[in-house]
Amino acid sequence: MKSNKIRMMQSDNISIETAFMGFINHCKVKNLSSSTIKNYNYQWMQFTKWFDSDTVICISQDTIASYIRYLQGKGLRPESINTALRHLRAIFSYFNSQNYCQPVRMTLLKTGQRVKDCYTMDELSIITVKLCSIYIPEYIETEWLKY
Repeated sequence: MKSNKIRMMQSDNISIETAFMGFINHCKVKNLSSSTIKNYNYQWMQFTKWFDSDTVICISQDTIASYIRYLQGKGLRPESINTALRHLRAIFSYFNSQNYCQPVRMTLLKTGQRVKDCYTMDELSIITVKLCSIYIPEYIETEWLKY
């Protein structure tokens, strides 16, 4: 039977920089790619430019909601905001696992699916003729391509 453990928060308020460097070291130990770590760094820099505290313990649900409103005010698309939230969720999850802060729940924004532009029938006809002339030269003279 699994026992419920009470985890105590660290009494000293760990600085944001120290906590994040611990996260980066954790990522390197897990052998994450350098581009993943670079993306974490970028999103963290964006967050810390906006965040006005030096300690991790101050991060809460209200902090995340305010940050989302800030990003929306900058005109970012919901997909871009969700990317930022995914990166921050991984960082804050690490902070929570190290008892630096309370768990912070992140809910992604609802996004509508954008309809991609389709080719017109004329464009499809041109593409078909070009492809057939490249890969199947004998089809150039067929009747269905003149259609």
